[in-house]
Amino acid sequence: MATDRAPSVVLRLALLLGPWLVLPAHGATLEELFSLPFASQLSAAPAAGHVAWLSEESGVRNLWVASPPDYQPRRLTAHHEDDGEEIRQVTFAPDGRTLFFVRGSGSNPLSKPEPEERAIWSITLDGGAPRRIAEGNSPLHSPAGDRLLFVRRGEPWTVPFAGGNAERLFRSRGRVSSLRWSPDGSRLAFVSERGDFAYGHSDYSFIGVFDARERKITWIDPAVNRDHAPVWSPDGRRLAFVRMRPALTRRTGYSPRRDLEPWSIRVADPESGRGREIFRASAGRGRVFQGLVAENPILWAAEKR
Repeated sequence: MATDRAPSVVLRLALLLGPWLVLPAHGATLEELFSLPFASQLSAAPAAGHVAWLSEESGVRNLWVASPPDYQPRRLTAHHEDDGEEIRQVTFAPDGRTLFFVRGSGSNPLSKPEPEERAIWSITLDGGAPRRIAEGNSPLHSPAGDRLLFVRRGEPWTVPFAGGNAERLFRSRGRVSSLRWSPDGSRLAFVSERGDFAYGHSDYSFIGVFDARERKITWIDPAVNRDHAPVWSPDGRRLAFVRMRPALTRRTGYSPRRDLEPWSIRVADPESGRGREIFRASAGRGRVFQGLVAENPILWAAEKR
């Protein structure tokens, strides 16, 4: 970067950060600005009131936790270098005393001879070293609270909380994602992504329901579209999801998306797989679905809405 452009860049960053940024009296260097701590991955425990989050400072990523009644922050992990390994998918165990997270990105910016794998780890809130659970990502605890469900190379696996050998839950074509347990824990909704994945995303996808008792998969209202974001009704008798037009043409992440068919919301019977459309976006602005930074873009409300 040219020297005469540095003050302009610093000023733009200062304006962007706004009231959260307090510059020292002597001004700030680019190194100081880029070293500001950044918090993300906020997660609340289902019990005991704990709150955990990821803090990145000067490229070093660590997990922090705050507990009632004073909620004083304290660091859980002890990473001291910017190794490029991301920490994400932070989630609590049902009892709120253990934290699960995924560490590893596969980028290996330090050119280590043996780069770290993307694996699921756990750490207790009362201290101690993190414990490796299994290779994989997307950890999800079972409703009974005794097992951890996760994805490894596009397939669903389970492993006991207490440790042990991981077992594949089932096999299916494509890649599995968006795992969602039914309220009673007997069935598992998931997204089956199909395509060659050359551009990092699927061409089309189905919603499937795996019955853990009968060991069978029911495909929900299948069609050649991009179905995603399954969410169970509170009573477990219906399944809602978002339907989009499939990716028929290759697009870059910066190309405009103005000509796709309107997105819709559908509700289906998980037993038979039959579904119906309950909402369809109008033509014009809003017809192209825009993703949200949330576990689900749709939620069930009161009065079966």
